Amino acid sequence: MQDMIKQIKNQIALHTKIAHSAIAQYDFDVIQIELLKHSENTTFKLATNKGDFLLRVHRGVYCTIQDIEYEAKIIDHLRNCKIYSYQQPIRNRDGNFVSIGTASGTSQPVSILSWIAHQPLNYYANDLSIFIKLGELIANIHNQLATWDQPNNFQRPLLDTNGLIGANGALGYAPVAYSCLDNKVVNDFQLVCDRLIKIETKIGRNSQVFGLIHADLHLGNALWDGHSIIPIDFDDSGWGYYIYDLAVPLAKYWATSDYLEIKTNLLAGYRSHRELSIEIETQLPLFIAARFILGVLWLVGRAKTNLAVREDTAEWTQMYTRKVQDILNNSIYF
Repeated sequence: MQDMIKQIKNQIALHTKIAHSAIAQYDFDVIQIELLKHSENTTFKLATNKGDFLLRVHRGVYCTIQDIEYEAKIIDHLRNCKIYSYQQPIRNRDGNFVSIGTASGTSQPVSILSWIAHQPLNYYANDLSIFIKLGELIANIHNQLATWDQPNNFQRPLLDTNGLIGANGALGYAPVAYSCLDNKVVNDFQLVCDRLIKIETKIGRNSQVFGLIHADLHLGNALWDGHSIIPIDFDDSGWGYYIYDLAVPLAKYWATSDYLEIKTNLLAGYRSHRELSIEIETQLPLFIAARFILGVLWLVGRAKTNLAVREDTAEWTQMYTRKVQDILNNSIYF
C-alpha cells in the first residue's frame, strides 16, 4: 500500500510539472494551481490574473491531440448555439485547444477550459422533476450536433456495441479487462453484446437514432446553476445511438423505487424536443446493461495502469456485474 501511495504521489508531482509547462503557452499569469482529481485525467483548478480555469492533463489510452481538439470543437459549436451554457475551451498562443506539457522527459497533452462554479446535478436529484430538464438538455445536444457542419477530417470514436463493450472497446481498455474476468462474467457480457448487435442491425444508423452523443452525461457531469443544466466533460463523446445518452443517467437508478418516475420524467423532457419511438424506448434496459459492462471494463482495465483506482475496483465491478445479471434474468429482454 505504501508503495502504491508513493507512486500516486509521484504521478501527481509529475503531472503538476507538466501542467506548469503547458501554462506557459497561454496568455495569463497563474496565481495558484490546485489539484482537483487524479483519475482518467489529472485535473487542476487554476487561479489566474484573468480568472479561474480548469486544466486537464490527459492520460487516457485514447487521448490523442486530435481527439482532444475535436472534443473542444464540439463544445465550441454547442456554445455558439447559445441555447445552453457550456465551458469555453481556451486556445493557446498558437490558436490551438491542446498544448503539450513536458517534464522529466515525459510529454502529455494538456487542455484548459473556463471554470464553472456550480454544484453537480446529483446534489439536487431528490427533486425528480429535474430529470425533465435533463431530458430536454440531452435532446437539445442531439439536435444541435445532428445539424452541425463538422470541420474537415472530423473524427470521434465509434460507440456502437463493439466500440463500447466489444473485444477492443471500452475506450481501449477492453482487451486487458476481458483477460482479467472469469468466464461466467465474460459469457454474460457476451449475451448482452449479441443482443445489442441484433438490435443495431434491426434499427440501423439513420439520423433519427444514431449520431454524435455525449456518452457520459451522468449527474456528476451536469451542473445546475439554479435555472438550467450545464453539461461538462465531453471527453468520451463519439458516434453512437442516441438512446445510450438516456441510458447513462438512468443506470444509477436501475431497480430502485424511483426508476420508473425518473425514466418517465427523463423521456418526457427528451420527447418535448426530439422524437423517440416506443420501439427504441423498449431497448433501454439493454443499453443500461451496456453502460454497466462498460463500467466494469473501464475499471478493470484502468486498474492495471492507474494505481489511484485499484482500491475501489473490486467493489464497483461486483456491483455492476450483479446489475447486468439482473437485466439478463429479466425474460422481457432476453
